[in-house]
Amino acid sequence: MRYIFFLFLFLKLILSPAFAQSLYEHSYPGVGSAAGLGDLSPITNLNNPAALGLTRDANFLLVAQNPFQMDFIGASQYSPLIGTLSFSLSRFQIAKKTIFPDSLTDSSELLERATAAFGRAFGNRWTLGASLHANRMNNKDFGTANISFMVLESKDNFVSELYNKPLLFINSLRNNQKYSFSYSYHDFSFNKKNLTGFSEFGFHFRYKKNMPYIYSTIRTTGHDEKINIGLGMALNDKLSLFSTYDDLSNMTAGGAFIFGHQVFSLGYSNEAKKIIADFALRIGAAPAENAKKFWKSGVSLSRRGSYKIALKEIHKYRTYNPHDPKGLQLEKWLHVKVAAHEDKINSLLAQAQRYIEDEKYLKADLCYLEILAIDKKNKQALQGIEEIKSLVNLNVLKIAIIGKNAYKNSNYAAAERAFFAIKQVRPEHAEAKLYLHKIKEFYYNEAEKLFLRGLGYYNQKNYKMAVVSFEEALEKSQNHAESVKYLEKSRSMLAWQTRETKSILAQANRFVRKDNFKKASELYQKILELDPQNQVAKNELRILKPKLKRYISRLILQGKTAFENKDYDLAKDYFEKANALDQSREANYYLTKIIEVRRNRLDSDFNKAETAFSEKNWQKAISFYNRVLQQDETHTASRNKRKQAYQNSDFDELLKSADEKIENSNYFEAYELYTALQERDSNNTYIQAQVDTCRLYLHEEVELFFNSGISFFAGENYENAIKEWDAALRIDPNHAKSKEYKKKAEQRLKALNRL
Repeated sequence: MRYIFFLFLFLKLILSPAFAQSLYEHSYPGVGSAAGLGDLSPITNLNNPAALGLTRDANFLLVAQNPFQMDFIGASQYSPLIGTLSFSLSRFQIAKKTIFPDSLTDSSELLERATAAFGRAFGNRWTLGASLHANRMNNKDFGTANISFMVLESKDNFVSELYNKPLLFINSLRNNQKYSFSYSYHDFSFNKKNLTGFSEFGFHFRYKKNMPYIYSTIRTTGHDEKINIGLGMALNDKLSLFSTYDDLSNMTAGGAFIFGHQVFSLGYSNEAKKIIADFALRIGAAPAENAKKFWKSGVSLSRRGSYKIALKEIHKYRTYNPHDPKGLQLEKWLHVKVAAHEDKINSLLAQAQRYIEDEKYLKADLCYLEILAIDKKNKQALQGIEEIKSLVNLNVLKIAIIGKNAYKNSNYAAAERAFFAIKQVRPEHAEAKLYLHKIKEFYYNEAEKLFLRGLGYYNQKNYKMAVVSFEEALEKSQNHAESVKYLEKSRSMLAWQTRETKSILAQANRFVRKDNFKKASELYQKILELDPQNQVAKNELRILKPKLKRYISRLILQGKTAFENKDYDLAKDYFEKANALDQSREANYYLTKIIEVRRNRLDSDFNKAETAFSEKNWQKAISFYNRVLQQDETHTASRNKRKQAYQNSDFDELLKSADEKIENSNYFEAYELYTALQERDSNNTYIQAQVDTCRLYLHEEVELFFNSGISFFAGENYENAIKEWDAALRIDPNHAKSKEYKKKAEQRLKALNRL
């Protein structure tokens, strides 16, 4: 608890009929009069308006010395950029035996007063204030004024107390100020001197924390003086007590009770024999809440680049919380930014003037608009825009004509520049918006064409040209998402392709030096598979061509020999190798012949199977159907007929054949045989067990084929992926995942082939 009271006593309205023109006369002389630390409510405007310079919130106060009679009503409002303004209405008695010569009657007089006051802090230790009073007494109206100043141990320390303690306000101040001193001159008269002016000196002092305050005031007209002295202390956060001796004789004592944002005070005047009450409340947010509001506003404006307005907000914040290092740092940074903006504004104003002299009105207008982006209320920029408005409109009309002609002539770049220039100075220009939209659509369509070209290059593994195409597409339309995606992929693949080809090229060159032309050719060919446009590999193959010619001739000769011996698989291997090294007509001829021979052989075997089937020679038919299916697994007629032959063949022979196939791990054919047998003897437990075994192994094979297809699919090798899923579907035609991904691969392959 920070005690030591300087507070308040709203009871300053101890309006006793015994003494002069101050509501503070009978209570708490140093508070409000001297330091103002005890009473920072609107009532300070009567005696010491300088004390208003310490407030950081808005307050309202009522004081009464008689039931159902208000003797003071007032309000005060703090503004960070101005100070504190206060207005009040009050009434109190000017009594006989006063120290003031102008009050010579034996009876007291009622003084009614309307007061407007202002107080502001200057520097870290000073506050100044002034108040104007409109008075009425004895049916006479007259004006008077008060002026005052205060010297503090540290104004900022006091303000920090207000910030850090949200409930610390008006009559409940518990601050760490050790001392303060004030001087004020009261009731300086503007016209007829109805009241005697006087000076007042006040001070407060506290030796250390948690000790009471001692406070005192001395009033003098130059020949009469009055001394008041008192003691005050905050017992806790809810209760403060005070006592005052007026001229070391009359005693006033009381307390202030704090609850929420309200303070209720009571005091008893020994001389007046009266209880004086007042009620005060904060009518606005606490200083800490206001400070946070200004801080958030300043930070937000700083982030948006509105540095000048942000600086004002942060300056307001620092009037509440002057010791915050973040606030000081941000304020300094904003000063630098504001100075830089002012320099830029001055530079832009000068540049705009030069453009006007050169009759470049659009550029001048852009300068002014740039200034307004920095400072929306810049008068010179607003005035400059208005002065050249008609000339800018004329230029806009001319540029619009140029832009439309450029668009008609398909000069879209020139048209875009023209309409973009218009849109900078006239953002809502209808024709500029329309033509820019048309140009944007044109560029997007051009980007789409370039993207498709790039996708074709990508499919051909020509990643270098793919990168070029996708970059050109993005030059046309920066928002073309597919180009962004494939550009990244192409760059990645190009980097990988470059690394791989460099490594393989080094290996091929080593084989060339060792005269292993076959292996070198294979590696060069591998490079061309990775990069079909690789000129180095093409050149090296061209150099190797004479040497390869002999090797290819030998492959063709070996292929012919195998063909004559009816070893068509071996012959195909030789001819394909020869064809891979060089597109040989002879190799292609024999590859075509092999296809024809195989087709004829397949047809012959199928016809033989059909003949055996018709003769009910089931084993022979099954044997020929198997030969057909070995050559073409997709031959549906042979598969269906073989199934019928299974059903008609000898049960024991068929079972023996199925057992042989499962022993040889030919689970698919074994499964077909066992299922045929199961249809003929559904209760055979042995066959059922064998069927389950085949299913188990076939399920594993299906998953292997499916996963292999997924690997090819992820690498965009759609053809091999389809082959793997076909193999899975041959085993399990209802495998849903294989069907789904096969369909996706076929769609992508079809799209790529169209490109």
